[in-house]
Amino acid sequence: MQQDLRRKIISDFPLCYPNYVSIDVGDGWLNLVYETSYKLEEVIKKANLEIVEPPEDDDLFYFSSFEVIQVKSKYAGLRIYMSTETEEMSKIIEEAELKASTMCEFCGEEGRMTKNHGWLTILCNLHDKEV
Repeated sequence: MQQDLRRKIISDFPLCYPNYVSIDVGDGWLNLVYETSYKLEEVIKKANLEIVEPPEDDDLFYFSSFEVIQVKSKYAGLRIYMSTETEEMSKIIEEAELKASTMCEFCGEEGRMTKNHGWLTILCNLHDKEV
């Protein structure tokens, strides 16, 4: 496992990951998670500068908090959950999820959905034969 890359993702993008988040995906998806985190970080930087309109019964202005709260593999798909997100953030996440749907979770090569010990996952031909 590439624990160093998982730590780098969290340390390189402090706005995305202000709190500890476990990145529970295979090594083959880590570069995609890194790229996605970079894109989200840039959008968060812009979004955090904008004041969010308060509810009518609230006299105070406040800033919205955007952060990644979970990264995992679920039903053979990449899932990135945020505390709250803008439409632009949602699109970035959807693009990553779509890209991951054809990437082997072990190595990042082209893959397809298969069952691995009863769990759905995306594997390339090589890793499908190995597991």
